[in-house]
Amino acid sequence: MIFATFHSSISPKTNIKMFKICNNSFTGAKAVAEMQTILSSLGWFDSPTYHQAKLLLDKFLSSHMIEDVHGKWKNKKMSNSRRKLYRFPPLPQQPFE
Repeated sequence: MIFATFHSSISPKTNIKMFKICNNSFTGAKAVAEMQTILSSLGWFDSPTYHQAKLLLDKFLSSHMIEDVHGKWKNKKMSNSRRKLYRFPPLPQQPFE
């Protein structure tokens, strides 16, 4: 439920990093801010902290629900930097029958 709400509200867009265009991506800072908003709107926490939102995003990253734009999962910690870009992993393609 939380991930579905996060996925629909993050609105990935085109970002430019080091002269490369990254389509359908979002920054770590935007993800943390959006997760804090989602947690406060659900009413599960009185006032969700930055740390709680970041821990939940770390879980999403470690369970491969989000990834960095290079498709790497080496770093299991979410960076809240505006320079670090993330995306939702592409869905596996179904073979033609």
